[in-house]
Amino acid sequence: MLVPAFSPVVFVKGAAARYFEDPSIYSKCDFVITAPEDGYIDLPSSSVFEDGVAFLSACQQVSFMPTAGEEALFTSPSVKRITAPEGKYSGNGLFVSKGGKITFKVCKPSRSGGQNNVQSVSITVPEDSVLSLPPKTVASKSKQGEFTFSGGAKKILIYPKAEEGTSRRDSAFDVGIAEKITISAGADYSVSPNPDVEGRLLVSVPKGSKLSFVPSCKQSNGIASLKNPGSLKVEPTEISVTLSNEELNGVGAGAVTGTKTVLLKVSNPSSAEITVQGVDIEGSEVVKDAIGERKFFTATEAQSDSAKILPFAKEQHEFAVVFAIPKAAIERQGVGSCLSADFVSKHPSEKGKLVFRVSQDGQPGDSTEVSVELKFDLSKECVPQTVSEQTQAVRKGIATVISEGKGDPHADSKDFFFKNAGHMRFLIFNNNRAEPIDLAVSNPSNLVSLQPTGTASEFKGVLNAGDSILFTVTAKSHGSETLALTALRHGTQQALEATKFNVKVFTPPKGAENLYPSTPSGTLLSALPAAPATEPATTPTFTTTTVKTDSAVKFTSCETNYCSYDYALSAAANFLRVVQDTADKETNDLPVVRSICSNIGTTSTWKMSFILNLANARVFASGAGFEKDFKSIVSQMKKDSPRFQDIRIAQGAKFDFTGCGSYLIEAKLNSVTGGSFCAFDPTGLKPDQKKPLLIELSGRKITSCPVTVANAPLLMPVDDVMVVTGNEIIEDNTASKIFLPSTHLSSFPDLIEIGKYSEKSSEQDVANAQKLTNAMYSTAPNAFASLQSAKFVDSSKPFFDDPLLCKQNVHALNVRLVEYQIGGAAVATAIAIVLKDPKFSANIAKNLARSFIETQAICGVAKLQLKDHCTYNDFCTHVRFVTTVDAILSSFLTPFPTGKTWLSKEYLGQLATGSLATYFLASAEAPALYGGSTMAKIEGSAFKIFGGERATPPSPGTSSTTGRFIANAFLLSGGVAAAAPIAEELAAEAAGAAGAVPALYTVAAPAYSITTTSGYAPTETILAGGGTAAGSAAAEAGAATEEAVKGSAKGGLLSRIWAWIKNFVKGGSKAEDAAGKTVAAGRYKFLTGRFLGRFGALVALNLLTNVQSEPVEAIMGERVSNYIVSYHYDGKDFPSSSAYCYYPTSGEKCEKDRRVSLAGECQGRDACLYLQPLVVPYATAQKAAGITPYALFYAQRSADFDSTLFFNSVFNPNAEPLFEGNGEVKVADKVGGPFAYSTAEQERAFDERAAREEQAARAASAGTPT
Repeated sequence: MLVPAFSPVVFVKGAAARYFEDPSIYSKCDFVITAPEDGYIDLPSSSVFEDGVAFLSACQQVSFMPTAGEEALFTSPSVKRITAPEGKYSGNGLFVSKGGKITFKVCKPSRSGGQNNVQSVSITVPEDSVLSLPPKTVASKSKQGEFTFSGGAKKILIYPKAEEGTSRRDSAFDVGIAEKITISAGADYSVSPNPDVEGRLLVSVPKGSKLSFVPSCKQSNGIASLKNPGSLKVEPTEISVTLSNEELNGVGAGAVTGTKTVLLKVSNPSSAEITVQGVDIEGSEVVKDAIGERKFFTATEAQSDSAKILPFAKEQHEFAVVFAIPKAAIERQGVGSCLSADFVSKHPSEKGKLVFRVSQDGQPGDSTEVSVELKFDLSKECVPQTVSEQTQAVRKGIATVISEGKGDPHADSKDFFFKNAGHMRFLIFNNNRAEPIDLAVSNPSNLVSLQPTGTASEFKGVLNAGDSILFTVTAKSHGSETLALTALRHGTQQALEATKFNVKVFTPPKGAENLYPSTPSGTLLSALPAAPATEPATTPTFTTTTVKTDSAVKFTSCETNYCSYDYALSAAANFLRVVQDTADKETNDLPVVRSICSNIGTTSTWKMSFILNLANARVFASGAGFEKDFKSIVSQMKKDSPRFQDIRIAQGAKFDFTGCGSYLIEAKLNSVTGGSFCAFDPTGLKPDQKKPLLIELSGRKITSCPVTVANAPLLMPVDDVMVVTGNEIIEDNTASKIFLPSTHLSSFPDLIEIGKYSEKSSEQDVANAQKLTNAMYSTAPNAFASLQSAKFVDSSKPFFDDPLLCKQNVHALNVRLVEYQIGGAAVATAIAIVLKDPKFSANIAKNLARSFIETQAICGVAKLQLKDHCTYNDFCTHVRFVTTVDAILSSFLTPFPTGKTWLSKEYLGQLATGSLATYFLASAEAPALYGGSTMAKIEGSAFKIFGGERATPPSPGTSSTTGRFIANAFLLSGGVAAAAPIAEELAAEAAGAAGAVPALYTVAAPAYSITTTSGYAPTETILAGGGTAAGSAAAEAGAATEEAVKGSAKGGLLSRIWAWIKNFVKGGSKAEDAAGKTVAAGRYKFLTGRFLGRFGALVALNLLTNVQSEPVEAIMGERVSNYIVSYHYDGKDFPSSSAYCYYPTSGEKCEKDRRVSLAGECQGRDACLYLQPLVVPYATAQKAAGITPYALFYAQRSADFDSTLFFNSVFNPNAEPLFEGNGEVKVADKVGGPFAYSTAEQERAFDERAAREEQAARAASAGTPT
């Protein structure tokens, strides 16, 4: 049968069919495209679809139709085969999902021409778009709409159609490679006169235009893209704002109230620059009023709402929208404003939108909208309204004894207690009535005396309007009575108000008088410490920085208590608000003005005052101080005041309030012209018109807080204090004295702690610190927990100035471990003889002996780097402990070795490796600050040896790495195990133990035969089977090893090491090979078991063991002003914190001559409380601010001491002094004495004695019967 040329042929076999065609009909270039969205291709009914390939009956053009559209996205050239691996064939349609790859086999042009000859691709532009063409693209002069690319073929990319509310996506679809592109005739395109980024040509193409290009097979070297013009991107797209009374607090009526700001992020994801021409507000009139013109790009100097946005999201612009409560929503409340409930009921929620008007290439673009929802909230407190209510009660007198906590300042009856006769406290009477009063004092039993404090003239019982007075009250005798203060209308016996004080002067328990040398002056009202608040990343330029105050704090709170800095500022701000509100109410009507003036007298001044009781002020991070902050408050209130022309601080007045004490603050109302306010006539004054009056403020200090222990909470407020506790003392109980002195079983992770001090805080000291702080700061519940969470509780830290102390603290343990390492071997040998089980017991003996040699070698090499520092002491003690325990554990974990020359290889090879590894790693010349195991005994990894790195001490807080070095040493030990003679030689040189090694071998394993050659290479015979073939082979191997060493004795050390390593890698010596497979298999089985077992044990020991021989001290510094130190003494008069020191401002270590020892304090007492004013020897922020720092030391000697009752009796002004234990309370010029450092002679004498003791331990252990 003849088949015409180019005809398709289908072969059928059963149900399968295969389609064959002539490949010569296709051009060289395929047309490959990525489907820009879900779509399909309509195929002729005669088409065949097979394995993702569609075969057409003839060459023809096909179109790709979007699934959701009616117009083709593109039309292909003439094709006859279409490949779509992910396509699905249904009916006559080939369906391809978005992103699917489609390959069209383009037909060669035929001579007949026509539709079957079309070689170009035609793309329909789905929406108004921008064609971005490569730089130097040339527009054809002869053919309109044709653009030829410069520099060769370019990849054509098409970006998907933009969805509503979104800009173009970041992904594009490849539709082929071409050398030029043509826009269909008749299309109303335009070429931008301004080039895009990188000089690209921009062509605006309207929706429905056709783009065509001929696919090319050339390599592309650039891109041409079709994308939508791009719309501005604004985030978030929706904003919701709630305005409340918080935005009005401190703002006068009629003032601009906008303080809530929303920041939007604006960017341009398109390829062309976009100009924001302006931002309109649409929707609710309330929303328009709330925003007004307060919308702008923050980077613009003129705060404009127009800007140019660069393409490709190269930068983000910040756009601020400032919301202000509309004037219609504000109602007058005294001298301030509040939200109108009526307005809010009508407008609970309003909606609108921000419309960003844009243009691109001079043509208007699509606007971007941001929806806005505005709500009003009445639930927040309105400060002006609260102040207005407060002024209704303020025109009264206040009598207080500064210890009322949060009780009612106007209460008729109050407690007034004294711990003992002779004690002194304060009493305040505040007359803020608009008239003078006569103050009558009723003191029937004459139990206490009252003396005015800080007054220039004698007090004759008359207080003018607005005056305040502070009395010093002294308890004269023990007992109870009622002290009454009555305010009488001046010149009459008419009682206006009276306050009764329940006075009690207690009698302390006999013999405990020294616990109560004074009574607290009052209670402390303070905010608890907290982590600093995170400030906004950007502060808009329109904001004004003001001092933040707490509207919940009333000025009377700081008359009835001592206040911390923050509370004191808030109280002063509240007083100024009350003054404004009161003055405004009393100057609205002429009859009221005349009435007040008639009461105070025409020559008197309208005045209000209060006595601010301030605790020892802390140092602000800004260093502002009370005076500067108070001036800021006054300045802001003057700016916001709607009714007074001026509010200012009187000329010459000082508000430099720093130390703990009582300060008088007065406010006077005068005419701005200098006359009395009595001449003011408010008749005809408009509601929004300011009164020609001014409020003048003045202040002075009346008295300081007595420096007593009972006043410690006032002298060292909780917002400026650090609590330092002692550390656990590692005490020797009966068992530890016998077995492991200076060793303590603790909790995870440091299960075994070695030394004199643990790195953990003493539980006893922490419990006492908690009771102490909670008693001192009783108005702040759970003060200690808050201090802990804010990182203001710490334990004492190690210091390193006295290496002798470090040696002494672990000396007993080191001697005991040496006895175990040497004596344990002899004992194990004796057990082996008794039990007739030499195999197991001799293994323990050998391992203990090895641990001694290993420790001596490692410590000897480490000493070359670490000298005699405490770091070396900790390191070596840790090594000795770990190797001793490891020797015992490894005896259980692995079998006793058998094999030729094994003792020499395993015993000394690992020893040498540990020494070498330690030598390379131990490079810490001096320890890091705050040591213990955390200072790194030495930090690093054995692998650093090969990189030539040297280890460095780790930063505080890292874990001990001593055990890691040992583990690393054994990790490397397999690599040099064959280097027994060299290893032994290194060990002998490092440890100086040449004479001890043979003896130790004999003690550890009497059945071994030790010989010493010039190379110092011991050989061995096996415990059992010395006469066997294996034994003979072992002897031959040992001899060969010795000869090898002798032969290389003249060579360099490194070359000898390298020779032995190579020998090991090659599999051992010929003599060893002759020993037979049985011995070799046992040796390597032993090696594997020993390595895995020991490595795991060493890692666990390192993680669970901590050595710290260093003494510890309480560290003080500039971070806070005051310190509470809680520590205790053990039964041997040893303190849980051995010293304290104030560190230099810029230093990291205590200056030795400034360290103060706590040894021997509180002798003969169960517990002591000492208050010490700190003398800071450096320039600190506290010193610059004139603040006296204090330290309160609590030392406890008896574990049964009832500190809860003790602290409450001392610090609670209203508590009876019931505690009668054996304690002491005093103010000290200096707690502790000079630190007694060890001398070089003492250290040398100790080293000699320690060496003798260790030598005696060795001799005694080696001499035990075997």
